[in-house]
Amino acid sequence: MSKNASFRQAARRGGEWLAEQVHDRGMGSPPQGPQVYYKSLYALSIVGRQDEALSLLSWTAGNALSKHGIVRIGNPEGMGVYRYSWLLQGAWRTGRIGLALRWRDFIRRCQAPCGGFFLQPREESVVEAAWSGWGGMGTLCSGDVEIARRAGDALCGLFGSQSEPERLYTTMTPDGEPILGSGGSFVDATQPGQTYWRAGIPFLFLMRLYEATEEDRYLQTAWGIFRFLQRASDDAFSHLTAGKSMLAAALLWSVTGDQKARDAAVRQGEYFLSIQSQEGYWTSPARDDVVHRIDHTAEFVIFMAESAAILRDSDSK
Repeated sequence: MSKNASFRQAARRGGEWLAEQVHDRGMGSPPQGPQVYYKSLYALSIVGRQDEALSLLSWTAGNALSKHGIVRIGNPEGMGVYRYSWLLQGAWRTGRIGLALRWRDFIRRCQAPCGGFFLQPREESVVEAAWSGWGGMGTLCSGDVEIARRAGDALCGLFGSQSEPERLYTTMTPDGEPILGSGGSFVDATQPGQTYWRAGIPFLFLMRLYEATEEDRYLQTAWGIFRFLQRASDDAFSHLTAGKSMLAAALLWSVTGDQKARDAAVRQGEYFLSIQSQEGYWTSPARDDVVHRIDHTAEFVIFMAESAAILRDSDSK
């Protein structure tokens, strides 16, 4: 079986496990709300489990949301741009455009003066690259390209002004000034076990934004993030937090034909294959519970399925 076929099979197995968790009170046992299954709408739809995705979205709309689309059960404050963007992308894929646009309105209210995104719709002292990338992804997939461009330009400014080869700083001020040195969050290329999503989310968003606009600055900034990850520890593409980097690297290969990008995506996929359970779910070694099983499985289903589709011809190249 080819690597891509293995990735697709793993995604299908994960999707089947997710579908089994959907019921008439949400998802999982004990029942979990949108704070946990916010990625699952997207994941279910991408592996052909549209019925379960629509069922879950209908339950969400009828039981968990205010009339403006704001989650009102569990911990509403814990949602933020990141989770609403996942919900938006899932709703858009399942054809629930009205809900998707309500969630886009929430994301728009979180945009900072620099174009990046706060986590919540209020002024904060720090703008994180990850929230900016995923807020940008939500607005981009729902057709708001100009809002997404502003986020992309903020990320280009952040990553284009750094000079420390062993650190990738990921925070900026609301006006877009990079927060460097001891005051900034960063990925450390000299140490393993980093929070690679801090690099992977903006990397993936910039690749999608380049696809949409064909504006070279987004591709060049994505290249810079990939080169940093290439300098980083060996686990930068074999880690629980590197799924977004996998899909971004696959997209980079599809645009440029760069073999190192293809190899990085495959290496991360092989890592996901190695840690998938016999039942089909993925989880966290540090905390194996229903919350982490649903969250990790949904995310890895998406990245395995989409990467396999992008790399479908790579086995022969």
